[in-house]
Amino acid sequence: MMLDGIDVSQWQAATPPLVGQSFAFARATYGTVIDTQYAMHSGNFRKAGIVTGAYAFGTFGDGPAQAAAFLEVAHDADLLALDLEAEPGKTPMSEAQARAFIAAVHGVGRKCGLYHQLSGYPFLGQDWDWIAVWGDTPPARKWMFWQNQGTGIDRDRFNGTLADLHKLAGIAAGGDVKVTDPSPKFLDLAQGAQLYATDGKTPLVKMSAAAGGLYSPFGNGMQRAVVVTTGGVTQIAFVLTTVATNVRPYSQVVTSAWTVNGKPVSSGSITY
Repeated sequence: MMLDGIDVSQWQAATPPLVGQSFAFARATYGTVIDTQYAMHSGNFRKAGIVTGAYAFGTFGDGPAQAAAFLEVAHDADLLALDLEAEPGKTPMSEAQARAFIAAVHGVGRKCGLYHQLSGYPFLGQDWDWIAVWGDTPPARKWMFWQNQGTGIDRDRFNGTLADLHKLAGIAAGGDVKVTDPSPKFLDLAQGAQLYATDGKTPLVKMSAAAGGLYSPFGNGMQRAVVVTTGGVTQIAFVLTTVATNVRPYSQVVTSAWTVNGKPVSSGSITY
C-alpha cells in the first residue's frame, strides 16, 4: 500500500490543496536561512490534520550549524529530513557535512531522513530514505518516501499504511492526552529550560534566553503546555512544571484554538 503526499517551499506562495493527502513536507531552512513560507505551509498542514514533515535544504558549509537553525524552526514537525542535492553553479553540501547534520539532529533525540536522487543515493546515518525518481516506477531499492513528480507540484508516495506512517512520525495509535489542569496560566521560563514535543517525551530545543509571560493553555500531569516562538514560528510545546516559575492565572479571553497531534485541546482529555 502507498499513501499520497506533497512537498513545498517558498516557491509556492499558497499551500496546494491537501484533500486526499496523508502527509506533506515543507522546507524550513535553506542552509541557515529560514524559508519565508514555512510557517504558513506547516500551519496549513496541521489544520488539515495530516502528518507534517519539515526538510532542510543543505548547502556547502557547517552541517551542525545548519541543523541547529533547522531544529530551531522545525522542532515541532512530525518528520524531519535533510535535502541533499546539487544546484546549478553552486558547490553542494558534502557527504561529510550531511553526515554531521544528521548526527546533530540525532543529538537532540530526533530521527532524520535523507532526500536524494536515486543515482548515487548514499547512506549517511539517516533513519529512512526519501528517494527522487520521477515517473510511475518506484525506486528499485528500499525506500520510505518516493518523490515521483517534480514539475508543477512536487508529489510523493509513502511506502506503507497510515498506521505505518503514524508509527514513523511517532504519533501514537490511539489513546488519551490527559488534561489535568484545564485552566490557562501565564508562566516564566529561564534560559536553558528544556522544551518537549507534544508527545511530552521527545526533547526539542532549549530556551535560548529567559522569557516571561508565556501563555500556557493547560496542564498535563507533571508538564504544562506552553506557546513559544522559535525561529519566527509560533508553536505549542511542553515543559516540566518544575522548571516553570511565577505561574499565575491567565485572565484574558482566549480565542485561539490549540491542537495536539492535529486534534483540538480542551478540558478533560483528547484522543489522538
